[in-house]
Amino acid sequence: MRRSSHNFGFTLMELVLVLVVIAICAAIAAPNLRGFAHGRKLPNTATALMTTARWCRVQALSDGVEYRLNLDASANKWWVTMDDGTGTNFTDVTDDLGREYAIPEGVTISDITFQSQMPASDAGIFISFRPGGKTDAAKITLSSDNFTIAVGCDTPLGSYRVMEGGVP
Repeated sequence: MRRSSHNFGFTLMELVLVLVVIAICAAIAAPNLRGFAHGRKLPNTATALMTTARWCRVQALSDGVEYRLNLDASANKWWVTMDDGTGTNFTDVTDDLGREYAIPEGVTISDITFQSQMPASDAGIFISFRPGGKTDAAKITLSSDNFTIAVGCDTPLGSYRVMEGGVP
């Protein structure tokens, strides 16, 4: 039997050459990808708001207590509170989706409209999610640059969704 003296594999020079080609391709593509994250801020914020609203509704149904999605347009944030069982006191929710959400820089809550009269309270602006599945029908408009996306619910028994706008 004859043994082959060929070693199959890559030399160090070949590996370095491949890495140089990959680095050149990355350097060419990087400037084009720089604005990608900025352009996704508004759609991602709208999705997070919609997800939080839907989570509030599910939690209210499963826990049997009222949940509130609190909105603070001046501070650009939202957070979730829940009834402590008394019907008058609401405590902060510390679950991951209930935590305070700071809206990214460049995105603002530009408008909040309620289908019926806005709840009057010293607690600020909030959307209630009741144990029976009803919610306050409202529309929250988020803006960034020249784009807007509205997240809302048309009916008290509906689910929050993206109502207007879309990916910029």
